[in-house]
Amino acid sequence: MWRTGRYDEQLAILAECASITANQPGLAHLEPYVLAARATALAESGRLEESADDAGRALELLRREGDVLNEISALISHGDTLTALGRTHQAAETWRRFLTLATSPELVQSAFNGNFGGDGGDAAEIIDRVKAKLAALTVSGDQQAKALPPRVPMEQ
Repeated sequence: MWRTGRYDEQLAILAECASITANQPGLAHLEPYVLAARATALAESGRLEESADDAGRALELLRREGDVLNEISALISHGDTLTALGRTHQAAETWRRFLTLATSPELVQSAFNGNFGGDGGDAAEIIDRVKAKLAALTVSGDQQAKALPPRVPMEQ
């Protein structure tokens, strides 16, 4: 069901998971994983603002837990979501964080094998795609900065 486009069903299941993890003692540690899965489902259904919010909370919790593998995988979809929302500065920060954590193709492959059943693609290609996305944002930002009118000094 996760890759079938049945987003309403996915989101209903994830809402139930969120409720269970919030109300059952000892299950709070699952919150970042539920939020990350919900962020992905929201993004795939076109609900980008909600996706960005959930992913941001999930990433904060994953960092706090020191869960690098799940953070790496969550950063990919979060960067794409931020780019689609036009939040290019935040997207660039997200891609930089990914590249900081992605110290080896083996680590990236482990992150994607654990979260996507091994179909996330070749790890070196994933890293190269993120580098290209960051470069595109950097060039785009440079072009936007050049398009701005020059700053006029204020009269004193």
